[in-house]
Amino acid sequence: MVGALLGSAFVFGPKPILFSKKPQFLTKSRLPLIPLTSMNAPVINPRLIRSTLSGFTLVELLAALAIVAITASFAVPSINNLISNARMVSETNKIVEALNIARSKAVSARQNTVIAPITAGNWNGGVQVFLDLNNNQALDIDNGESLQNYLPPSGHIIINSTYANRVVYRTDGRSVAGSFNICSDSKTKDYRHIAIALSGRIRTSNPNEHGLAYGAVCP
Repeated sequence: MVGALLGSAFVFGPKPILFSKKPQFLTKSRLPLIPLTSMNAPVINPRLIRSTLSGFTLVELLAALAIVAITASFAVPSINNLISNARMVSETNKIVEALNIARSKAVSARQNTVIAPITAGNWNGGVQVFLDLNNNQALDIDNGESLQNYLPPSGHIIINSTYANRVVYRTDGRSVAGSFNICSDSKTKDYRHIAIALSGRIRTSNPNEHGLAYGAVCP
């Protein structure tokens, strides 16, 4: 009876699980061995670490310093030439501006106008422009004659002129012909020539246009 009931339980219950063989359980010896290199963790090469942490060698550092020194030896003279040229052009523009102011004022005010060195006979001590109200060719501050003052040249710029003490513009804008030379230092050997015609017209030129060497113009 019991056997029949058990048999019916197996028949009408869930599908029986039958083990045809002895159950096989996983053991440590049957676990798959996963190599470390197959995981997501990166593999670090010791040689790469050494090469990354290493700096410049002494030979590499000396080679870099030599390259910098050679480059600087070419760059420094060029920079000096640029600075000297900029100063020379600035002084040239200063003299041209003073001449233009004097000529314009002489015509508009119908009064002789003078450009003269602040220090008598020295064009390198600064330049002044003034109206000559009493026609004595000298600045009379009390008469309100002063128009413009300019500072002395900067750096090693030298100014020489065929005018000893002054340039006088008359009421018709004319003047005595003459010239100025704005000279750079002896290393750069460059200059600008300013020519004033009898008509009062002003013209500037460089050595190539003027046609004279540095030594002939800037002793």
